[in-house]
Amino acid sequence: SYIVTGCKDAAVRIYRRYDEAGCTLVATLTAHEKPVTSLEFCTIEGKLLLLSGSWDGSAILWKFPEAADQFSPTMVANMPGHENSVCVTFLPSLSLASVRLATGSAGVAQGGSIHGHAVRLWTVDATNCLVLGDCVKVANDHSGPIRDVCYVQATQQLATCSNDGTVELRSQDTGIAISTLTFVSTQHPPMLLSVT
Repeated sequence: SYIVTGCKDAAVRIYRRYDEAGCTLVATLTAHEKPVTSLEFCTIEGKLLLLSGSWDGSAILWKFPEAADQFSPTMVANMPGHENSVCVTFLPSLSLASVRLATGSAGVAQGGSIHGHAVRLWTVDATNCLVLGDCVKVANDHSGPIRDVCYVQATQQLATCSNDGTVELRSQDTGIAISTLTFVSTQHPPMLLSVT
């Protein structure tokens, strides 16, 4: 089994657990240029995939090797163009030829406020290392930076949380918000940093 860490020094470190005694560092991935802010595993067609997001405005899809004695995954696709910090999640996918992903970005500071935060939906051919078509981009429906994104299997929806104190429940196909969960408070809403 693997344990993967995303680090402030921009590295993704992969540890292999051999026994109850602990883990051994087996690979360090250095494709990101700024701190790694999000990680997620997925298995499709028996292949282990890793998705990483970074403060450098990119998300990267990695595929682990099939050989049991090789531990370092290879980059399948780099998805740049995000606004600062990136959070990532997998969406239901039937094959390596059509891996579906969702990313969220924190936006950029302009004139004392944050703008440009967005949700993006991607389709990647993990067999041939290609991003398929243009990503679907849904921008600015949170009023603050998007901090996390996850797939909610029970409702088959995508969920995002934000500094604005809300969780948006979204269509997994379009990324458009269907409903909003809001914290009722007499003061400022809480910054929501993670959702699962």
